[in-house]
Amino acid sequence: MILNPEEFIILGETIINDNNYSLEVRNRTAIGRIYYGILHHIRLIKKLSHIDTEHFHTKLIDAINDLDSILGNHLISMKTFRTDADYYLNTKTDLDSFLKTFERIKKRLDIMDIV
Repeated sequence: MILNPEEFIILGETIINDNNYSLEVRNRTAIGRIYYGILHHIRLIKKLSHIDTEHFHTKLIDAINDLDSILGNHLISMKTFRTDADYYLNTKTDLDSFLKTFERIKKRLDIMDIV
């Protein structure tokens, strides 16, 4: 594997405190990177490699939801945060709520050692 999904998570968490960028840019970027990192991480640990890339988010979250509905619901929440961060530029992001969902996912997966 060329890229470990945890590297996205590390980048997301690092940029939160990078004062070279405005707070809102950092929050939006962090949300996107952490979301993609955890999505790919779960895809790997749940061995869900054959996902239609054209509908990646929906198909993957549906597959995860079939295996673990609590985890699937957390991912749906994260996807909503990521969509809002990427497309609704006239509203503030809610990084704190996003990070709480991320913590719930880490506990659910028992991966507290991830960042």
